[in-house]
Amino acid sequence: MADVLWTKNTVYSVVTQYTNQTLPVGSVLATNPSYSQFRSLNSSTGLKAIVIPKGADLSSANQTVVATLVFDTSLNLTTQAGLPVRSLQITLNYQGYQTYTPSDGGDDKIALVFSYGNIVPNSVLVEGGTGKPTNLTSTAARGLLTKLTADATNTNLLSTSDGYIALLPTFEMNRTPTTSGLLTDVPSTTVCFLAGTEINIPEGVKKIEDIVVGEMVLTYRNGETTPKKVISVRKKRVVASSADEHPVRIKAHALAKDVPYNDLLLTGEHCLFLDGYFIPARMLVNHSSIVRENTTQYDVYHIECEEHAIISANGAYAETYLDTDHQLKHDGNVITIGRKTWANDAAAPLGTQRNVAEPIWHKVAQRSGVTLPLVETVEDPDLHLIVNGDREIRPYRVRNDYYLFLLPEYIEQIHLVSRTSRPSDVVGPFVDDRRHLGVLIDDARLFYDDECIVLETPFQEASLSGWDVMEGSRCRWTSGSALLPIEKTSVPCILSVHVRQAGPYLVENEMSDASSDKFLVVAQG
Repeated sequence: MADVLWTKNTVYSVVTQYTNQTLPVGSVLATNPSYSQFRSLNSSTGLKAIVIPKGADLSSANQTVVATLVFDTSLNLTTQAGLPVRSLQITLNYQGYQTYTPSDGGDDKIALVFSYGNIVPNSVLVEGGTGKPTNLTSTAARGLLTKLTADATNTNLLSTSDGYIALLPTFEMNRTPTTSGLLTDVPSTTVCFLAGTEINIPEGVKKIEDIVVGEMVLTYRNGETTPKKVISVRKKRVVASSADEHPVRIKAHALAKDVPYNDLLLTGEHCLFLDGYFIPARMLVNHSSIVRENTTQYDVYHIECEEHAIISANGAYAETYLDTDHQLKHDGNVITIGRKTWANDAAAPLGTQRNVAEPIWHKVAQRSGVTLPLVETVEDPDLHLIVNGDREIRPYRVRNDYYLFLLPEYIEQIHLVSRTSRPSDVVGPFVDDRRHLGVLIDDARLFYDDECIVLETPFQEASLSGWDVMEGSRCRWTSGSALLPIEKTSVPCILSVHVRQAGPYLVENEMSDASSDKFLVVAQG
């Protein structure tokens, strides 16, 4: 995917209809309002505009943008503490794109597809309030996010259950968007050094930002040193939208004496070569000798050789760039995809498995007297329902991990809502699982009158909103607010949900900083 950079504040209006074209009932998309071929209409949440600020960057290395949602407060459809929400900030997660040919025969255009991510803390403004942003509780934030996702699910143009929104270039299309054939580039998460990193070259050392194509760098393998030519260099500006995108600082002597000899700054995905494996820097963070920098904007540099290689960066062994992106190459009407892989092209194996990374983490941590984090957890998933977009229903009985909910009549939409935690936060950074996991569900069914309806959609529909990837067996994790499709009920009924696994979850007030200062430094003997 080519980089997309917003050079000015771009306001997308929520619209539901093309002039002289018919779309599915209730379909919704977003586009720039300055073009007359679109007619702006309000969604069921009162959302009227999506604003992406100047400088927002979307690329294979940066898959998230922060947008401002603006609501029509006169409709009073989305509220907080009884007051209509005027605006809020939210992360939009890139899902893919579609290419369209305008009906006027002009050049092909791209429609970008996003899903809602998380509401930005302290960003909700309400009408008639103090004028200061509101800091929502996690329950309120989940409820509001559920409502927004449900709105996109009910009315989105792409599918009846994806919960996606489309930010479209401003032109008239000759067909309607669909998730069928959605093109998604494999994210090449930023794997780079920061400025000032010294790379060994045959003549001595050279800063990463001064290396040019055609120069030789020293590479290391099996005890041998070999000069290799640099075939690609790249500089990129990173704007971090979360702590996971902050750079990692490997402090001097963190790995061994004089390794590195000066602090080494690199992105979290960049790998160090340790004990025969490439280990991503993020999996070594111990908040003492290896830390996340509180830097939200920074320049990064990478160099690529003809083959993936081990180089010396400030005296520490690290990797050159390995391009594992899909490379789309057009030859007439034929599209070929070339791709390098860790299995076939890497200079050493990738050591993200826990049995590999954990001993290395402890070995490095021991040098600075650090033990595992002290985090407070809770086992209760706080599982409940949000029905019809805004009504909360708690279980009336929980027994043997079966949660029973009494549903009133006329329910047409259910979301399973729970706490979430990431295994990498609860267990340690050496666990390469950064998914936000809610509860693992292996059975859901409705009971009414004398009938029982087994709900199979979560185990059959891969793109169902709020669910993690399909598992090998008949079970699936939620990601905190999972859509449970049902036919509209006309009578009261009972929903039964079986939770195979849940928790532990970080205590709510420690969620944001559980990975920042909870490591225990012990006295060195």
